Amino acid sequence: MEQNIHEEAANLPRPTEPITKNDIRHEANKRLSRINHEFVHGIDFLEKFPKSVSIFGSARAKENNAAYKQARRIGSRIVKDLGYAVVTGGGPGIMEAGSRGAHEANGRSLGLTIRLPMEQEINAYLTDRIDFYYFFSRKVILSFSAEAYLFFEGGFGTMDEFFEIVTPVSYTHL
Repeated sequence: MEQNIHEEAANLPRPTEPITKNDIRHEANKRLSRINHEFVHGIDFLEKFPKSVSIFGSARAKENNAAYKQARRIGSRIVKDLGYAVVTGGGPGIMEAGSRGAHEANGRSLGLTIRLPMEQEINAYLTDRIDFYYFFSRKVILSFSAEAYLFFEGGFGTMDEFFEIVTPVSYTHL
């Protein structure tokens, strides 16, 4: 028994060099640079569309869902009645519905998309989009994206976005 343990231990991978403070600093600087890049480009992107309304909600809502239908109608009305662009996360579900309504009304449908492996597809109704790597950057830019924010049913992601918007508003920071 003891020999088996020693044989197993001998076959374990050897530890690599320990991570140093310089390694951590280098990695942090790379990430901060990318986050800064996303902020600058996100703000530049939004400046092209000074009047917009953001729509948030479930990525899993299907076309026959009542909230999907309502978001689609509202997306269309935002364009037709206000002449505003519609901003979404650019994915499926409620995001697609708002984008689709804007697109069908011949308006601007803006997507602030996130690159996720095997998760979110980009909806086909976007007229303009910008891709983000970090949720953090995307969420900050979404929070500065509009004159009004509409929330539909959703999960934890929608709640997270809701509180990202409502918390600063409650302190009059936004």
